[in-house]
Amino acid sequence: EVSDFERRPDSSTFDACFEAIHYCDFYILLVGERYGSIFQDGISVTNQEFRVAKALADQKRIAMIPFVRKSIWQEAELAAAAGGESTIRAADAHAAEQMARVLAFVDELKSTKLLDDAGKEAGNLWIYTFDSFADIAGALRIALRANTDVTAQRAIANLRAEIESNIARIVSKQGNLPFPFYAPMQLPEVRAALQVGVDAQGTERRIDRTVARRLAIALMMAGEYQRLEDEGLEEAIRSGEFLRFDNQTRTFFETPELEVMRRLSGEIDRLRQMAELSKNPPFSELSDQILRQADSGDAEITVSADLLLLGSIILRAGENMLRLMAALHHWMATGELIPPQVDSASYETESLRRLQHEAAEARDVATWLGYPVIADLLTGDSTANGEDRAAAAIAFPALGGESYQAAVRQLADEAVRVFYQNSGETTDQPT
Repeated sequence: EVSDFERRPDSSTFDACFEAIHYCDFYILLVGERYGSIFQDGISVTNQEFRVAKALADQKRIAMIPFVRKSIWQEAELAAAAGGESTIRAADAHAAEQMARVLAFVDELKSTKLLDDAGKEAGNLWIYTFDSFADIAGALRIALRANTDVTAQRAIANLRAEIESNIARIVSKQGNLPFPFYAPMQLPEVRAALQVGVDAQGTERRIDRTVARRLAIALMMAGEYQRLEDEGLEEAIRSGEFLRFDNQTRTFFETPELEVMRRLSGEIDRLRQMAELSKNPPFSELSDQILRQADSGDAEITVSADLLLLGSIILRAGENMLRLMAALHHWMATGELIPPQVDSASYETESLRRLQHEAAEARDVATWLGYPVIADLLTGDSTANGEDRAAAAIAFPALGGESYQAAVRQLADEAVRVFYQNSGETTDQPT
């Protein structure tokens, strides 16, 4: 907002530079061929400014946006391959020393780790490279969201907070991993049982007793989807900030972001409608009947195909909703929109959370959506590559092998027990 920064009369030039960073929202670093004036111990003022900004970034008080000239970046890569020695023949010893320090600074940037809200390492610092001013301006336009005005930025901020809050409403948390309330339906054996079409209405199916109970408990938990909020989403859609004008046709057209928002609005509406059906007769009675059945000794029980169809719609709508939310969240965090592939409470959930699970918070969601593997768990997608899976395995050891699915089965079994406890019946019913 201002062309200069305040300085105390009794502060040195260096101290004034470092102190000013504490009052900034963004720290933008440009690394070129010259290392700069030395502050102390061979460290330049610019290098020390970076370290001050990094300490503030760890406290979530500033955002860091570093740039490295492409020729320097390439030289750093070549030097690393050559054992750390620069491949550039310097004109004199001073120039050689300058280049060595610049390359050491680049190595420091490359090894810098960002911290999450819990103070744990969450990944490397994103570094931009540049040749021209246009490269810098283009990157900053995305990083600073300078291509949108204040109204659009406000709508984006509200929508991002609403997405994180909504996801936190419909998941439980165990072992630092999210378990959406439709997680029991995502189990392979339950998903297979839900493969029914509309033409199956009015018929009955024989399915495994355990599968039926996991489906029933997931349907009873589905009532929570009525708590979803869309005020921020609808405000963003109505704002007109995500329409663009075509000068040739003299008409407005929807941006890809707005198209995703509209699809998300439709999935939320559909999920709410299905949640309403699930908690009222006859579906609530069917779920209740499955959970209350005495053990007849049969491995399979008869289930209405209508109940299976309702479960399949809720699962599909839930996964679609999370895919769209994850795509919008990624766009708001990085500026890159990847449109996803989208197929067109009698139960006391808090009891479950008090037993074995803790409530999810919006900051948990922000962390989860930063990992493609976790986003895949929420959405039912398979977008994560090998590198993504390796990173997630380190951050979330519970993802290894069948442990996540085992935890989902445990979640469903605990939910069944809580159902019996809430109804005053025995808790040793078969699950």
